[in-house]
Parts: sequence; C-alpha cells; structure tokens
Amino acid sequence: MADEQKVPDGWVDAPWDGDASRWEDAASYCDACLIDLNPRGKDKIKALCMLPYKEPNGKINVRGVMAAAGGRGISRITRPEGVSADAFAAAKKAAAKKLISLYRQMGRTAPEICYRLAGEKMPVQ
Repeated sequence: MADEQKVPDGWVDAPWDGDASRWEDAASYCDACLIDLNPRGKDKIKALCMLPYKEPNGKINVRGVMAAAGGRGISRITRPEGVSADAFAAAKKAAAKKLISLYRQMGRTAPEICYRLAGEKMPVQ
C-alpha cells in the first residue's frame, strides 16, 4: 500500500527549484536549508549550506523535502573543504532526522537512506 501524501497546513506543493540564486542572500538561503555549516557569528556563505527545502518566502515545499531526501539529495552531498568530518557527520545525521520528521508530517515514510543516516530503524510497512 502506497503512502498517501498530504500537504500539512502552511506548506506548499509546487514545482521545486532549489537553486541558491532564488534566495536574495546567503542568510536567507541558509535558513531554507537542512544543513548550515557556517561558523556561528560569521557571515553566511551559500556553499556551506545544503539541502534547501523551504521556499524563499519561508514555506516548506513538499517537493523540496522529497528532493532533499531523494537520490540527488542527502545521499550525494559531500563535505566542504575546511569542515571537520565530525561536524559534517553530525549535521548530516541531524538533517536525516529532520527529514524523517518532515515525512511523518506528510503522512509518509522517509526513504531508507534517511533512517540509515539517522541511525534509526525503518518502520515496518
């Protein structure tokens, strides 16, 4: 039985374009991403932010969530130069946990890779 997708209140289900140029500045782009590896208190750099899932207006996009969890999303991101392996692993794990939560809010089960990266067991379907 396939999961029935729902669009939670306040979210949008529209074509997704996660290109960083859609956001007016690095800070707004990083706010829209699941991973922000910028040092605290420093100016934001878009290259240190990954897996956007919110629209420039701040609304969560269902298709953005699915893109972040999908085959070209969380499983394909690589650690930027200058970021420690531990910090990157922790950020990736936190992003996977957030994706699982977002999928639950949609009434769906996240892709298996999210559970694996989060260190959680995939629910039995």
